[in-house]
Amino acid sequence: MASEDQKGALGLNRRYLPSEPLIDFIFVHGLRGGSRKTWSMTNSVTHYWPQEWLPKYPTFKKLYAYIATGEMSVSPYLGDTDMPMADMPIVLIGHSMSGLVIKKAYLLASQDSAHKTLAKRVRTFYFYVTPHRGSDWAKLLNNVLRCVYSSRAYVADLKRNSETIQSTNDEFRNYSNDLNLWSFYETQKVTLGVFRTFIVDADS
Repeated sequence: MASEDQKGALGLNRRYLPSEPLIDFIFVHGLRGGSRKTWSMTNSVTHYWPQEWLPKYPTFKKLYAYIATGEMSVSPYLGDTDMPMADMPIVLIGHSMSGLVIKKAYLLASQDSAHKTLAKRVRTFYFYVTPHRGSDWAKLLNNVLRCVYSSRAYVADLKRNSETIQSTNDEFRNYSNDLNLWSFYETQKVTLGVFRTFIVDADS
C-alpha cells in the first residue's frame, strides 16, 4: 500500500451514511498523523475503526462518521443550511495537537456571525492525548525538526504553558459551559530511542 493511502485522504470525507442520521461525528488527526493512519491499528482496512467498526455497534448505527484532515472550510458537508443534517448535533474528536485545533476552530466559529449556527451544532468534544497545557517534549521535537527539516512555529507553541495555548484555554472557558468535554491521557509510556516516557501525561 502506498504511503499516501496509508495516511488517508485530505479534507473532510464521509465514511459512513446511515439511513436516518442523528449525530455527526468528526474525527481530526494530529501531528504526523493521517485521516486513516491515526484511526487504524494497522494498515489493514479492517482496522480502520471509524469506518469499519462503529457502524457495526447498535448504538452508533444512526450516526454519521467523518474523517477530517487538511482544508475543511470548503467541505460540502459543513455549513450548508439546505442539507437535511444542517441542524444536526456535532461531536468533535481530536487526537494530539488536533485537540487544540478543534478548540480554536470552535472559538473562531462562535465569534463569527457567519458561522455561529455551525458552532451551535457542536455539543461534545473528545480529546485524545491532547496537550491542553503543552508538552515538555515540544522543545526537543522542534530541535529535531530544525536539524532534519526546518523548525515549525506551531510546534514551539506546544511548549508547556505557552502563551498561545493559555490564551486559547482562557477563551474556551467562556464558550464551553454548555458543552460535554471528555479528555483522555496516556497511561503507558512509549519508547523514544533509549527513553521510555509519556508524550502527553495527566498534567498536560
